[in-house]
Amino acid sequence: MMTEPNPDFDPTDAVIARKLRDVLPPADLRRQLLALAPEAPSRWPAWLMSIGAGAVIALVLIGSSLLSPPDSSAAVRDLARFLDSSFELTVVGRPLPELKAWLAAKGHPTGAIPPALAAKVPEGCRLLEWNGIQASLICFETPSGVVHLVTFPAGTFRDLSSTPRFAQSGLWSAVMWRSADADFLRFGDSGAESQRLLL
Repeated sequence: MMTEPNPDFDPTDAVIARKLRDVLPPADLRRQLLALAPEAPSRWPAWLMSIGAGAVIALVLIGSSLLSPPDSSAAVRDLARFLDSSFELTVVGRPLPELKAWLAAKGHPTGAIPPALAAKVPEGCRLLEWNGIQASLICFETPSGVVHLVTFPAGTFRDLSSTPRFAQSGLWSAVMWRSADADFLRFGDSGAESQRLLL
């Protein structure tokens, strides 16, 4: 196939092009060229960018703390204060299965109550809400005093496991644990040893 001769063709160009084909560019040529390029002006002042970055970090931290389950210590403190106040039970004088059925019908957790405590006489129950989380309160009469069992949905607290933990909040001894179907916080004013007997 024939082509028209290029009027701009210079035979010297062909010689230079052949010689340049054998020359390798420096390894850091790209970096050198970019270093010479002028920086694009920022649309935002540096101080405003710093504030924006700080706000994003704060939102991520707040969001992650809101999404992760709370620690049980705040609930123990708040519920101990509630138990110190004068509160009323909603349903009284009923056997434990009826109390659990009433709580479940209201959409509140009941869980598998430990047999040693389930064998005691229940005084009554009521609905609770802590930090927007529905909970149930069942009170039992025991030889060492009244025991208050607060039941939360399983996984409410990040620090609970099947191994009971003991705490003291004011005059209340608390024992906390997780079962397969609920998180439990139990309060008594008789000390940790009496609490241990009801597990």
